[in-house]
Amino acid sequence: MIIKNDDLKDIILMMKRNSANIIEEIPQEEIDLYIFIQRQFNKQKSGAPGKKFKKLFLLFYGVRISQIRTYFDKLFDSNLYNKLHKIENFDELEIIYEELLDFFHADSSKYQYSYISKLVHTINPDFPIYDSYVEVALGLKESPDTEQRRKEFWSIIYVKIYNIYQLIIEKELLKEVIEDFSIKREIIAMNNIKILDFLFWGAGALIKKKSQFK
Repeated sequence: MIIKNDDLKDIILMMKRNSANIIEEIPQEEIDLYIFIQRQFNKQKSGAPGKKFKKLFLLFYGVRISQIRTYFDKLFDSNLYNKLHKIENFDELEIIYEELLDFFHADSSKYQYSYISKLVHTINPDFPIYDSYVEVALGLKESPDTEQRRKEFWSIIYVKIYNIYQLIIEKELLKEVIEDFSIKREIIAMNNIKILDFLFWGAGALIKKKSQFK
């Protein structure tokens, strides 16, 4: 997926102009909860999750996850953990993603795009999260047709998120915004992917509220 220079410039400009409001939209409590979830997951990695972990995970990522009966089984599946930490080529993630989409569709009768990205990110934080706020902030558009969306999601949506984040990190396109974020919030325990995820989540939240953007 090729990122158009003009599209990326517009995204970066929007983030820089609105950085103060975006950061204000991200409470420290949300960051602390994310860090706690990651630390607790890394302590266990496999087996049945405790009640506290499940409660906080659902609080942070969405209570509707509880409707997917096999979600936590997969989250703590040691085989999946090993696969996601042995990926050498990004294309290998697509295979895993496609398998998870079909697996959870059989369980819930829905394609769980966002919840799968949250599961994958929890296991390996090098891979970004997809949700509607990030989608809005990055100006991504999906097909309204269920089957067409299923065919296009990986190449049109997820790969684009991944590539945009990689470009921002490699070229330090949001260096000043991230520095300001680190001053106003305790983010030292997060990697660059999650820092960007929080920032674009905050931007998307403001856009959905129809707040004034510069």
